[in-house]
Amino acid sequence: IITMERHISRSLIIFILLALTGCIVLIHNITYLENITGNLTIALNQIKKNIQLHFETNKNLWLPELNDTYYAHLGQKPTAEEAKEETFLLNSIAWPGPSVQGLSVELSSNPAKSYFLIQGPAEQPIGGQLVVVVHVHNFLGLPKKYGGDFLIARLHSPKLGAGVAGKVYDHHDGNYTVLFPLLWAGEVQVQITMVHPSEAVEVLQRLQKEKPDRVFFKSQFRSGGVSQTTECNLWLPFNQKPLCNYTDPLTGEPWYCYKPEMLTCDTRVTHFMGGYRTNLITKYEQQFFKSGVNIKVPIPASGMEKVIVLPAEKGQIELNYTAAGYYHHNTWRPRNGSIMHQFNDSAAITHCLRGKLVYMFGDSTVRQWFEYLTAFVP
Repeated sequence: IITMERHISRSLIIFILLALTGCIVLIHNITYLENITGNLTIALNQIKKNIQLHFETNKNLWLPELNDTYYAHLGQKPTAEEAKEETFLLNSIAWPGPSVQGLSVELSSNPAKSYFLIQGPAEQPIGGQLVVVVHVHNFLGLPKKYGGDFLIARLHSPKLGAGVAGKVYDHHDGNYTVLFPLLWAGEVQVQITMVHPSEAVEVLQRLQKEKPDRVFFKSQFRSGGVSQTTECNLWLPFNQKPLCNYTDPLTGEPWYCYKPEMLTCDTRVTHFMGGYRTNLITKYEQQFFKSGVNIKVPIPASGMEKVIVLPAEKGQIELNYTAAGYYHHNTWRPRNGSIMHQFNDSAAITHCLRGKLVYMFGDSTVRQWFEYLTAFVP
C-alpha cells in the first residue's frame, strides 16, 4: 500500500509539472500572437494612411470617367434635365448606317444608278401633298438593302422664284419616301440630291467622335515685348501640356488653349481660326468622297419629274405641313403667318433696327448674316 501511494504521488507531481509547463508555453504563445496582431494592425493602418495620403495629394491627377457625349474635365456637369434633353436630341438625330463594315465601293450607293418616282397624276391640286419614292442602287445597279444615305429634296418653280423643301423618310432598306407640300399654282419640278452615301456618313460619324478638333483655332498671348501663339479648342488633351481654362462660369461652355511657355493665361489678346486638320481618312474611305460621283449628285427621275399644280377650289381643306415656310417670287413666306418686311436699302434697315437689341443665335451661317448686316448697315 505504501509503495502504491508513493507511485501515485510521483505520477501526480509529474502531471502537475507537465500542466504548469503547458500553461507557461500557452501564455507565452498568446503573448507572442498578440504582439504579432498588434504589429500587423499598426502596419495595415499605416498602409491605409499612405493610400489615403496618396489620393489626397494626387486627387487633381485622377482621370475623369469619359463617355461619348461629355468630358468631365470640360466645364460643368449637366443637370438631370439637361442630360434628359441631350439624350432626346441625340436620339432624334440618330442616323442609320451599313449593317456590314468594310464593304467594297461597288456595293455603296450610286446616285447615277438610283432613281425617283412621282406618285399620282401629272396634275394635282394646290394645298395637297406630292409623294415621291426614291430607290437607291449601288454601283452594280443592284438595290441597296439598308438606308442611311443623306438626301435633300426640293420642289421648285424657277420661273416663279418659288421653292420648298421636302421631308425625307428613310425606310432603312434602300428606299425613301419624300413628301412635298403643294403651296403655289403652276408647274413644279422635283429635285432629289444625294449629298453623301450612307458609307460616307459613317466615316463622318467616326470623325465626329474620334477627331473633335478637325477645325482648330489659335490665340495670341502678349505681354510687353513677348508674344506667343498657341492652339485653342473646345477640347484639348489635358494630359500633354498645361492648359488655360476659359470655360464660361455661367453656361459651362468649355474653351481651352495651350498655355504659352513664357506667359500667363491672362495675357490672351486675340482669337482666330487656325485651319483644318488634313489626312484624316484612309484611302479606302476616300472612295466615298469623290466629286461628281457620290458627293452632291442629283438622282434622276424614272418617268416624269414635273407636275402641274392646279389652283384651289372652293371649300378645299388645306393640309397641315411640316415645312416652316417657302419661297415665292424670291420672297420668304413663313407658314406661321408672320409678316415679312422687305428692305431694299440700308437706310430702311437702320430705321427698323434703331433702338433695338438684336440677338443672333446659330452656327457659321448666322455669323455670315451678322457680318453681312454689319457691313451693309452704316
